[in-house]
Amino acid sequence: REHLIEEKAKLLETLKPSGLLVLNWDDSAVVEMKTRTKNRGITFGFSVGADIRGSGDSISYSEKNEPEGIIFRVDAEGKSFPVVLDGLFGRSHVYASLAALALSSGLKLNILSAAESLKSYDAPPGRMRLLKGIKNSLIIDDTYNSSPYACEMALRTLGNIRCRTEGCRHVAVLGDMLELG
Repeated sequence: REHLIEEKAKLLETLKPSGLLVLNWDDSAVVEMKTRTKNRGITFGFSVGADIRGSGDSISYSEKNEPEGIIFRVDAEGKSFPVVLDGLFGRSHVYASLAALALSSGLKLNILSAAESLKSYDAPPGRMRLLKGIKNSLIIDDTYNSSPYACEMALRTLGNIRCRTEGCRHVAVLGDMLELG
């Protein structure tokens, strides 16, 4: 982990003096990188103190009690507003959204417009996307190059989805994890 942090920190050397640093406030090693540069920075995360703070992330459901995606709250710039990501699951998408909102805020863009534009966010295939299966089944596709952490998060998400009908079940199909470093 320390080697990976050092490699990521080298990116700071490429940042122009006027460049903006967007940091995950929930990762102390990432926040520490702010001490290595004089660049202006903005933070995002779920922890108290983040400039763009997420909370209350949960699975959203349709009127038919079918899981549809994620809903979460954002507190930023003195505003509090909900963000909805349809067809996606997992906290990784919430973090990506918070990072995008932090960038928007740091660039002085309208954060409410940026949050609204997240409704059209379309994750790449294999990244916690909801797919319709056969016999009224639903599939969460998280097949792209998984890691132990990503697998754990996917299993937690699966466990958090409530059943639509009596007697339903959750099934996890796991494969190899290659290129783990």
